[in-house]
Amino acid sequence: ATPTPTPGITRKPTARPTPKRYNVTVEMLFVDGGIDGEGFANPTSAEAGTTITVTWDIEDGYMISEWWALDSKDNEVELTKNRNNITFVLPESDVTVFLYVDLEQYSVTVITDPSNGGEASADPEEVWASGEEIRVEAIPYYDQGYYLDSVTAEDQYGTTVGVREVDEVYFLTMPAADVTVNVKFKRYPTITYVISPNEDFGWIDS
Repeated sequence: ATPTPTPGITRKPTARPTPKRYNVTVEMLFVDGGIDGEGFANPTSAEAGTTITVTWDIEDGYMISEWWALDSKDNEVELTKNRNNITFVLPESDVTVFLYVDLEQYSVTVITDPSNGGEASADPEEVWASGEEIRVEAIPYYDQGYYLDSVTAEDQYGTTVGVREVDEVYFLTMPAADVTVNVKFKRYPTITYVISPNEDFGWIDS
């Protein structure tokens, strides 16, 4: 049988607790007190588990050279640095993100493959501004049977950097990032000769 409702008693839905929100603050630290710049967090307040994106607006000629974040108990928060932003997952705590602004300075690393196939160098190896032209020279060890196969480059974010050749010298324009130049050497194929006497003419054929 269907139970009869008790008169005058109304069941109220169980209220769900409001999720706690945590705040994100961005602090800019400058190598020189005369630099203008500002950092932004999006969103500035959110529930734990939310992905936060941090961006910045700084003067030309400067870069974010260091970045770190601390929660309310001074525990370090893991950050992911991308080309134009920093992201992290908000823990169950308020977070302060610190961005250190310094003069632009990027490096060029040259890797030869194989390492005994030749030598290569970049000039300059330390760059103080994006847009600077880098000169790369690669010399195979011809006497050991190697030749130059390719010269390619990519920045620290995995983006291909264009390389152009002029009279066997290679050039690239420095982006606003560290760059790795990959110089690949290959060995000429080994040719094996089978030598046997030629009975008809008395000379050796190969």
